[in-house]
Amino acid sequence: RTDFRGVRVPAFSLQNALDCLPALRPDAPRFSAREWDVVVGMAAGGVPKWVAVEEMRAQSVYVHNLSTSVTAKKLEGVLEGEADCEIREVRLMKDAAMRQPNGIAWILLEDGASAERACALFDEGQALLYGQPFVVSRVNADVQDSQAGKASALRELQRADKNRAKEAADDKKKLQQNVEGSWARHEYAAEHPAYADGRIS
Repeated sequence: RTDFRGVRVPAFSLQNALDCLPALRPDAPRFSAREWDVVVGMAAGGVPKWVAVEEMRAQSVYVHNLSTSVTAKKLEGVLEGEADCEIREVRLMKDAAMRQPNGIAWILLEDGASAERACALFDEGQALLYGQPFVVSRVNADVQDSQAGKASALRELQRADKNRAKEAADDKKKLQQNVEGSWARHEYAAEHPAYADGRIS
């Protein structure tokens, strides 16, 4: 395809870098937990703790080249709608100084198949948001995970799941209130012909 650069940004992805590690360090192809924290920038804050857990990395993706105006819900909507992914958490990274999105996200999916579909969206040149192509990469890293890190990640995920459930309940409540308000206005307008769209005609 002659227009491929227009829909798929040429990029050296995180997974490309991870695949090079055995050749660069044949004597130590695995990351220590400390080294992996440095690679993903754990010390800078904002990186989800589940990135340090092997089984969760297997069902996650790293996304970059996003528009800085993107929201977690918008990115989630694109992957659910375009790639049929089941998403558990979207974590947008922020610039340390400005505290604004920096175009990078970590996404935990419900299973490895969803992660494969997200990557396939990128491979097919269909990973677009606001007309801008973004890069999706697997996170298949060989890391010496710690049990303490896994327990901490599970606690963080449980909190995130509770927050997500609360947001969904709040959204449902607001939608219900809007529907009820709309019906009340229609009923009032039907009973009062002089009233139209909130104004007396």
